Amino acid sequence: KVAKKPKQLNKEKFILNYFLGEIPEEWKMEIERIAKENNCAIINILDTNEPFYETGPSEFLYLEKNAFLICTDSFHSCVFSILYNTPFINFERTDNRVNMNSRLETLLSKFKLQNRKFNGKITDELLECDYSNAKKILEKEKEKTYNFLKKALNINEGIKNEN
Repeated sequence: KVAKKPKQLNKEKFILNYFLGEIPEEWKMEIERIAKENNCAIINILDTNEPFYETGPSEFLYLEKNAFLICTDSFHSCVFSILYNTPFINFERTDNRVNMNSRLETLLSKFKLQNRKFNGKITDELLECDYSNAKKILEKEKEKTYNFLKKALNINEGIKNEN
């Protein structure tokens, strides 16, 4: 309901690049190869020279949901890809800032999606996605969270009633 098509989007088939770190030239060339082979535009959402740089949250969600492929080093972009059943490739962040790769490793491991990591070549297998197992794991995690919160709130309610 929140997602909104960006007004500057003029091609239906696109690859969304959402990199918080630098994009090495060899990665750019591989993404460009896949874009050309699949007749896709490339949207570099965090490039200040691109028209999509000023994309807001609603447009970002639309791009995440409707991309042909998402190429990213972002934890949150991977999460949205899983939720929206959008094919994604996780690239290791390549900057000198704090290393955030451990939480990406945890996410991919938790949901059995280690195969989504970039290994030098974008294959046909990476252009497809089957998140059915990830969805089952997510449902179990939601249930665990719900039960934890329910128990915690009941305990707190019991303490409140004792006073």
